[in-house]
Amino acid sequence: MKFYAFVLTILWAVAIPTFAQTSEVMDGIIATPAISVSQASYLVFVASGKLAEDATQDKAYELFLNLGWMKNPGDSSRALKSSEYAYLLARSFGLQAGIFETLFPGPRYAYRDLVSQGIFSAQGDPDEPLTGVEAVRILSTVMDSLPAGARS
Repeated sequence: MKFYAFVLTILWAVAIPTFAQTSEVMDGIIATPAISVSQASYLVFVASGKLAEDATQDKAYELFLNLGWMKNPGDSSRALKSSEYAYLLARSFGLQAGIFETLFPGPRYAYRDLVSQGIFSAQGDPDEPLTGVEAVRILSTVMDSLPAGARS
């Protein structure tokens, strides 16, 4: 019995820093007035299963660059536009694309498609950055719209 208590104590001690790191990262994202490229990459890639929860935002930005989805990704700390976030979501989750998004893939048509699906507000500005709270809310809407088997 003492052995099991010892093993459980060790597992608990190892697990606490992992949860704390994820919590700190999420608190930082939620508190931000304009979500950065690295924060958005972390949020979306972890949710889509492309990145482990214990990864850093720098690792998420590196994956973002390696995927080559944006022509001019810019600095990791720059504010991400709503349309760019829409494109990141569409590509990461393989969301249904309209005819123009299929022919001319990019942030503009990804944003329009997600507005038509009710994920982004029709009154929103595609060139405005999102707050951390908005980014998490939109990600939650995307996750809720996925079929049960497609969620990570």
